Amino acid sequence: MGIRDRLGIEQSKGKFFLVGGQRLDGKTTIAGTLKGKTLLVQADLLEAGAGSAEALAVKNGNQLDVISFSSIPELYDIIKDPELQSYDNLYVDGVSAINELITMRDDFQKMSKKNIWDAFRLLGEEMTKLMLSLKNVAREYPINVGVTLAYKLKDSNGLLSLEPDVKGNVTISQIQKLVPIVLGVRKKFDEEGNMKRVLVTKSDELYPARIDSLLDENNSGEVAPDLGELLEKL
Repeated sequence: MGIRDRLGIEQSKGKFFLVGGQRLDGKTTIAGTLKGKTLLVQADLLEAGAGSAEALAVKNGNQLDVISFSSIPELYDIIKDPELQSYDNLYVDGVSAINELITMRDDFQKMSKKNIWDAFRLLGEEMTKLMLSLKNVAREYPINVGVTLAYKLKDSNGLLSLEPDVKGNVTISQIQKLVPIVLGVRKKFDEEGNMKRVLVTKSDELYPARIDSLLDENNSGEVAPDLGELLEKL
Protein backbone atom coordinates (compact mmCIF):
# COMPACT_ATOMS: atom_id res chain seq x y z
CA MET A 1 0.00 0.00 0.00
CA GLY A 2 1.44 3.35 -1.09
CA ILE A 3 1.32 6.72 0.65
CA ARG A 4 -1.58 7.92 -1.50
CA ASP A 5 -3.58 4.84 -0.51
CA ARG A 6 -2.73 5.34 3.17
CA LEU A 7 -3.83 8.98 2.97
CA GLY A 8 -7.06 7.99 1.27
CA ILE A 9 -6.32 10.12 -1.80
CA GLU A 10 -8.64 9.45 -4.74
CA GLN A 11 -10.57 6.97 -2.65
CA SER A 12 -14.23 7.42 -1.92
CA LYS A 13 -14.98 6.19 1.59
CA GLY A 14 -18.14 6.09 3.58
CA LYS A 15 -18.74 7.58 7.01
CA PHE A 16 -18.96 5.38 10.10
CA PHE A 17 -21.30 6.85 12.68
CA LEU A 18 -23.46 6.09 15.69
CA VAL A 19 -26.86 7.52 16.58
CA GLY A 20 -27.72 7.25 20.27
CA GLY A 21 -30.92 8.15 22.00
CA GLN A 22 -33.58 7.07 24.43
CA ARG A 23 -36.10 4.53 23.29
CA LEU A 24 -38.86 5.92 21.04
CA ASP A 25 -36.94 9.16 20.43
CA GLY A 26 -36.39 8.39 16.74
CA LYS A 27 -33.09 6.51 16.34
CA THR A 28 -34.65 4.19 13.77
CA THR A 29 -36.96 6.74 12.16
CA ILE A 30 -34.10 9.06 11.29
CA ALA A 31 -32.68 6.42 8.91
CA GLY A 32 -35.26 7.73 6.46
CA THR A 33 -33.27 10.96 6.10
CA LEU A 34 -30.22 9.19 4.62
CA LYS A 35 -29.84 10.11 0.97
CA GLY A 36 -30.08 7.58 -1.83
CA LYS A 37 -30.56 3.90 -1.19
CA THR A 38 -30.40 2.64 2.40
CA LEU A 39 -30.49 -0.86 3.86
CA LEU A 40 -31.96 -0.83 7.36
CA VAL A 41 -31.03 -3.98 9.26
CA GLN A 42 -32.95 -4.66 12.46
CA ALA A 43 -32.62 -7.20 15.23
CA ASP A 44 -35.75 -9.33 14.94
CA LEU A 45 -38.16 -8.92 17.90
CA LEU A 46 -35.74 -6.61 19.78
CA GLU A 47 -36.04 -3.49 17.63
CA ALA A 48 -39.01 -1.76 16.01
CA GLY A 49 -39.96 1.42 14.19
CA ALA A 50 -39.16 0.60 10.55
CA GLY A 51 -42.53 1.86 9.36
CA SER A 52 -41.84 5.45 10.36
CA ALA A 53 -38.39 5.28 8.78
CA GLU A 54 -39.87 3.99 5.52
CA ALA A 55 -42.48 6.76 5.49
CA LEU A 56 -39.84 9.42 6.10
CA ALA A 57 -37.68 8.01 3.30
CA VAL A 58 -40.57 8.23 0.86
CA LYS A 59 -41.30 11.78 1.98
CA ASN A 60 -37.67 12.78 1.39
CA GLY A 61 -37.40 11.00 -1.97
CA ASN A 62 -35.07 8.29 -0.66
CA GLN A 63 -35.25 4.50 -0.86
CA LEU A 64 -35.21 2.39 2.31
CA ASP A 65 -35.16 -1.41 2.31
CA VAL A 66 -35.68 -3.25 5.60
CA ILE A 67 -34.48 -6.72 6.58
CA SER A 68 -34.10 -8.40 9.96
CA PHE A 69 -31.69 -10.79 11.62
CA SER A 70 -32.16 -13.08 14.60
CA SER A 71 -28.55 -14.08 15.26
CA ILE A 72 -25.05 -12.68 14.98
CA PRO A 73 -24.09 -15.09 12.12
CA GLU A 74 -27.08 -13.79 10.15
CA LEU A 75 -25.86 -10.23 10.62
CA TYR A 76 -22.39 -11.18 9.37
CA ASP A 77 -23.95 -12.81 6.31
CA ILE A 78 -25.64 -9.50 5.51
CA ILE A 79 -22.42 -7.52 6.02
CA LYS A 80 -20.50 -9.88 3.72
CA ASP A 81 -23.17 -10.06 0.99
CA PRO A 82 -21.82 -8.55 -2.28
CA GLU A 83 -25.25 -7.01 -2.92
CA LEU A 84 -24.57 -4.60 -0.05
CA GLN A 85 -22.36 -2.64 -2.44
CA SER A 86 -25.45 -1.57 -4.38
CA TYR A 87 -26.52 0.59 -1.40
CA ASP A 88 -25.41 4.07 -0.40
CA ASN A 89 -26.01 3.48 3.31
CA LEU A 90 -26.15 0.62 5.81
CA TYR A 91 -28.02 1.34 9.04
CA VAL A 92 -27.80 -1.31 11.77
CA ASP A 93 -30.42 -1.16 14.52
CA GLY A 94 -28.75 -1.64 16.86
CA VAL A 95 -25.87 -2.10 19.29
CA SER A 96 -28.07 -2.63 22.35
CA ALA A 97 -30.03 -5.42 20.66
CA ILE A 98 -26.86 -7.10 19.37
CA ASN A 99 -25.40 -6.92 22.86
CA GLU A 100 -28.52 -8.60 24.21
CA LEU A 101 -28.47 -11.32 21.54
CA ILE A 102 -24.94 -12.29 22.58
CA THR A 103 -25.82 -12.43 26.28
CA MET A 104 -28.79 -14.67 25.48
CA ARG A 105 -26.62 -17.27 23.74
CA ASP A 106 -26.00 -20.63 25.40
CA ASP A 107 -22.21 -20.22 25.36
CA PHE A 108 -22.43 -16.88 27.17
CA GLN A 109 -24.92 -18.22 29.72
CA LYS A 110 -22.80 -21.29 30.46
CA MET A 111 -19.63 -19.23 30.74
CA SER A 112 -21.27 -16.66 33.01
CA LYS A 113 -22.23 -19.41 35.47
CA LYS A 114 -18.59 -20.53 35.68
CA ASN A 115 -16.85 -17.16 35.53
CA ILE A 116 -18.76 -13.95 34.87
CA TRP A 117 -15.57 -12.08 33.96
CA ASP A 118 -14.74 -14.58 31.22
CA ALA A 119 -18.27 -14.18 29.92
CA PHE A 120 -17.96 -10.40 29.73
CA ARG A 121 -14.57 -10.76 28.07
CA LEU A 122 -16.25 -12.90 25.41
CA LEU A 123 -18.97 -10.27 25.05
CA GLY A 124 -16.37 -7.53 24.60
CA GLU A 125 -14.47 -9.51 22.00
CA GLU A 126 -17.64 -10.25 20.02
CA MET A 127 -18.77 -6.62 20.06
CA THR A 128 -15.31 -5.37 19.08
CA LYS A 129 -15.13 -7.81 16.16
CA LEU A 130 -18.54 -6.72 14.92
CA MET A 131 -17.82 -2.99 15.22
CA LEU A 132 -14.56 -3.47 13.31
CA SER A 133 -16.41 -5.38 10.59
CA LEU A 134 -18.93 -2.58 10.20
CA LYS A 135 -16.21 0.05 10.19
CA ASN A 136 -14.40 -1.92 7.49
CA VAL A 137 -17.47 -1.78 5.25
CA ALA A 138 -17.32 2.03 5.36
CA ARG A 139 -13.56 1.90 4.77
CA GLU A 140 -13.57 -0.53 1.86
CA TYR A 141 -16.67 0.68 0.00
CA PRO A 142 -18.25 4.11 -0.55
CA ILE A 143 -21.04 3.18 1.87
CA ASN A 144 -22.05 5.16 4.93
CA VAL A 145 -22.49 2.81 7.89
CA GLY A 146 -24.54 3.82 10.90
CA VAL A 147 -25.40 1.96 14.09
CA THR A 148 -27.92 2.86 16.76
CA LEU A 149 -27.41 2.71 20.51
CA ALA A 150 -30.18 2.93 23.12
CA TYR A 151 -29.61 5.08 26.20
CA LYS A 152 -31.40 4.73 29.50
CA LEU A 153 -32.04 7.55 31.93
CA LYS A 154 -30.31 7.28 35.29
CA ASP A 155 -31.25 9.28 38.36
CA SER A 156 -28.46 9.65 40.91
CA ASN A 157 -29.76 11.63 43.88
CA GLY A 158 -31.73 13.94 41.63
CA LEU A 159 -28.98 14.27 39.00
CA LEU A 160 -30.15 12.89 35.66
CA SER A 161 -27.72 11.27 33.25
CA LEU A 162 -27.83 8.95 30.25
CA GLU A 163 -25.92 5.71 30.02
CA PRO A 164 -25.71 3.16 27.19
CA ASP A 165 -28.24 0.35 27.52
CA VAL A 166 -25.66 -2.41 27.11
CA LYS A 167 -23.89 -4.92 29.29
CA GLY A 168 -20.11 -4.81 29.66
CA ASN A 169 -17.71 -1.89 29.95
CA VAL A 170 -15.66 -3.18 27.01
CA THR A 171 -18.62 -2.60 24.69
CA ILE A 172 -18.83 1.05 25.72
CA SER A 173 -15.07 1.66 25.48
CA GLN A 174 -14.86 0.09 22.02
CA ILE A 175 -17.72 2.23 20.75
CA GLN A 176 -15.97 5.34 22.06
CA LYS A 177 -12.71 4.30 20.43
CA LEU A 178 -13.87 2.95 17.07
CA VAL A 179 -16.67 5.31 16.02
CA PRO A 180 -15.48 8.75 14.79
CA ILE A 181 -18.96 10.28 14.54
CA VAL A 182 -21.19 9.95 17.60
CA LEU A 183 -24.58 11.66 17.40
CA GLY A 184 -27.56 11.90 19.67
CA VAL A 185 -31.18 12.20 18.60
CA ARG A 186 -33.67 13.66 21.05
CA LYS A 187 -37.08 15.24 21.26
CA LYS A 188 -37.50 18.89 22.20
CA PHE A 189 -40.68 20.79 22.91
CA ASP A 190 -41.33 24.45 22.23
CA GLU A 191 -43.35 26.78 24.46
CA GLU A 192 -46.57 25.67 22.79
CA GLY A 193 -45.82 22.01 23.45
CA ASN A 194 -44.99 21.11 19.88
CA MET A 195 -42.42 18.35 19.54
CA LYS A 196 -39.44 18.39 17.22
CA ARG A 197 -36.33 16.24 16.89
CA VAL A 198 -32.75 17.51 16.86
CA LEU A 199 -29.39 15.87 16.28
CA VAL A 200 -26.84 16.46 19.04
CA THR A 201 -23.36 16.76 17.53
CA LYS A 202 -21.34 17.89 20.56
CA SER A 203 -21.57 16.53 24.11
CA ASP A 204 -23.88 18.43 26.42
CA GLU A 205 -25.23 17.83 29.92
CA LEU A 206 -26.93 14.58 28.88
CA TYR A 207 -25.86 13.37 25.46
CA PRO A 208 -22.35 12.18 24.55
CA ALA A 209 -21.56 13.29 21.01
CA ARG A 210 -18.58 14.20 18.88
CA ILE A 211 -17.44 14.61 15.30
CA ASP A 212 -13.74 13.88 15.09
CA SER A 213 -13.25 15.85 11.88
CA LEU A 214 -14.62 19.09 13.39
CA LEU A 215 -12.98 21.41 15.86
CA ASP A 216 -15.29 22.41 18.71
CA GLU A 217 -15.62 25.95 17.42
CA ASN A 218 -16.89 24.58 14.08
CA ASN A 219 -19.48 22.37 15.75
CA SER A 220 -22.77 24.08 16.54
CA GLY A 221 -23.77 21.32 18.96
CA GLU A 222 -27.26 20.85 17.53
CA VAL A 223 -28.46 20.51 13.95
CA ALA A 224 -31.62 19.57 12.12
CA PRO A 225 -32.49 15.85 12.30
CA ASP A 226 -31.23 15.11 8.79
CA LEU A 227 -28.46 12.52 8.62
CA GLY A 228 -28.06 12.85 4.87
CA GLU A 229 -27.49 16.58 5.02
CA LEU A 230 -25.06 16.28 7.93
CA LEU A 231 -22.97 13.51 6.34
CA GLU A 232 -22.65 15.49 3.11
CA LYS A 233 -21.02 18.32 5.06
CA LEU A 234 -18.43 16.11 6.77
